[in-house]
Amino acid sequence: MEGNKRIKQMHLPLLETNGSTMNEDSDRSINILPDECLILICSHLSSIDRLNMEKVCQSWKASVSPLIWNNITKFDARGYQQLTVERLITRCGRFLKDLILDSSCDYSIFPIVGEHCINLVNFDFGLRPNFEEMYFRNSFNNMKKLKSIKIWADDSNSIDNLAHIFHSIHNDIEEISFFTPLKYVKPMSKRWPNVFEKFTTLRKILMFHCELNDEIIDMINKKKTTLTELTLIYSCFWSSIQLDLPNLESLCLRHCPVVIENCLINGVPNNFKQLSIVNLGLSVSNDMISQETVSRIGKQNLKKLRLDNTSFCFGKLTKNLFNLKFLDCARCVAVTDSNIITVLKNCKNIQFLYLVGTSITVNTLCFAVDVVNQRERGPPLIISVNRNVYDDFFKKDGVIIPHLLAIKKVV
Repeated sequence: MEGNKRIKQMHLPLLETNGSTMNEDSDRSINILPDECLILICSHLSSIDRLNMEKVCQSWKASVSPLIWNNITKFDARGYQQLTVERLITRCGRFLKDLILDSSCDYSIFPIVGEHCINLVNFDFGLRPNFEEMYFRNSFNNMKKLKSIKIWADDSNSIDNLAHIFHSIHNDIEEISFFTPLKYVKPMSKRWPNVFEKFTTLRKILMFHCELNDEIIDMINKKKTTLTELTLIYSCFWSSIQLDLPNLESLCLRHCPVVIENCLINGVPNNFKQLSIVNLGLSVSNDMISQETVSRIGKQNLKKLRLDNTSFCFGKLTKNLFNLKFLDCARCVAVTDSNIITVLKNCKNIQFLYLVGTSITVNTLCFAVDVVNQRERGPPLIISVNRNVYDDFFKKDGVIIPHLLAIKKVV
């Protein structure tokens, strides 16, 4: 604010009418400004331009550069050379809350991050082949505010070495996400369960393309008091397992080649009462998702349900889903008009229906019109259907679409 006042109070020489110089001395065109004004101007530059600004003169580098980094709280280093990343981190690291590094930076970058980025809250980074443990021994020691880490591994050997990273992270981390492009990497190291146990406030776990053994599942179940979100995508399991997570609010088992009935639901009654978001789409064992299974996961609390590309048939289940707002049953050929009409009758808060590839007809859309017409107020309803159903519906005479209803066709 003081710098802004200085700008208003200054009486700068006027520009000449014919050209680009200020007074007769172009060298003074910006150097006449006080440091406060230069800092204000430079604080609007990109990160790279701020680095280049240091090359203008020693005076700028010494007096202006140290004071122009405090408004950079997020830095995505993907695509930058490591030397540039290091220079930026040494300047703005203490102000960063979010940092993304990819595997183009080698492991020597981590001690630099650990020294300068002590206020990080979210850290997203990639692991290279040929893991070097020495760079991780103390890298996270000073990151006491860190709450979320996302790790990308390029090879299966990096997975076992994650234990070295977890050992140096503080106990109050809340979110851990792990991704690998590999398909069903080798089982997690036996050290993983012991390492995960240290995180006493862990509430979110995401694993992508992982092969999980009994020890890892036991570790997850031990987080029953804190864990609220579990996402396992393209992951597989060694044997029949059971999740016992009474405080879980979001469960995603998408693309998991696992018999969901026998491995994840049965045997632990009433263990998913808090679930509001469930994604079981594209499960390989799709024919095993029964009404009993889904009726156990959320019931009246369930707000978002994805069962796309499965053989699920609703039957009487929808009578219990009073608070359902989002339903995706795309390419569920067993879903018929009667199923969706029951949803529309009982789910008064429904806002989105994705029905592409189902066996519904125009009867569902006609009923949706009647339901929405009875709503005096409330959220709009969006329905996505096949092109043929859409065309057949709008060929009907006297079709009037309520303003709270949107029908979309998907080719």
